[in-house]
Amino acid sequence: MKEKRSKKPLKIIAFIAFAAAVLVFLAANGGILSGLENTLGSKKKKPLDDTPFYICFCDVGQGDCTLAVCGGKSLLIDAGENGYEQKVFNLLNSAGIKKLDYIIATHPHSDHIGGIPEVLDYFGAGVLYSVRTDPKELDAAVTYSAMMNAAEECGARVEEPRQGISFMLGDAKVEFEGPVSFEDENLNNSSAVTKITYGKQTFLICADAEEAEEREIIESGADIDCDVIRIAHHGSAGSSSEAFLEAATPDYCVISCGRDNDYGHPHDAALERMRLFTDDIYRTDLSGSITFTCSGGKMKVTSSNNP
Repeated sequence: MKEKRSKKPLKIIAFIAFAAAVLVFLAANGGILSGLENTLGSKKKKPLDDTPFYICFCDVGQGDCTLAVCGGKSLLIDAGENGYEQKVFNLLNSAGIKKLDYIIATHPHSDHIGGIPEVLDYFGAGVLYSVRTDPKELDAAVTYSAMMNAAEECGARVEEPRQGISFMLGDAKVEFEGPVSFEDENLNNSSAVTKITYGKQTFLICADAEEAEEREIIESGADIDCDVIRIAHHGSAGSSSEAFLEAATPDYCVISCGRDNDYGHPHDAALERMRLFTDDIYRTDLSGSITFTCSGGKMKVTSSNNP
């Protein structure tokens, strides 16, 4: 019987020839391999790296969360309800944020501060603006205590927001227009109302301020004129009074509310008041997250459902 010849040497020879051909091809094409290594080793550029200022009103359902970034500095205002942390994490990661410079907890209701303890745990912050109060008096006592503990753990300095306090976020100025005073009985009316000015563009974030706080802010003589207003209290009937909107004269209104929410937000009465000043009304329940970018004196608005 004739001995069967092995084919292994032929396979080895073919493989060596193929590998040699690949190496010759790579060398002849301007160092493709080197270029690939450089690409893999390079830092991926974030889509908003070249934008001088942007602010995103994140869709966190029936809650509030706003991120502003300017000159490499970052500010997070609220972080939604418990259970929406991943959306907030995604927002911060997409912006390339490793550590937040500032966090504002507008008032201790869980739909505003629910995600802040986890944000502090994973990202940390330089400064946390929050009221200091007895957690026993709060419905969100557990969340408030967790937030304060997380701030201490990460070394964040805790300051109280009050009208007249301001700080710089890169080239943008951040000012507290409220609260003028602190009200224990209705925490909505002790909301931190924040104005951010970048160049000629101004943004007013009103948290859950109701008509009583709005009136107090107006009577204080605060300048709340703005281009964009984040409407108070998810568009409830008891907020965004005509007098407040008249003082603000917004070109754009943004409402943060959950789809088919149990509160009927935004209320028709509030929408009618807004339409007296502008037809550009954006809602997170319809448009998803809403982002304003400012560059060269111009402002552009996009939404996650309609980029």
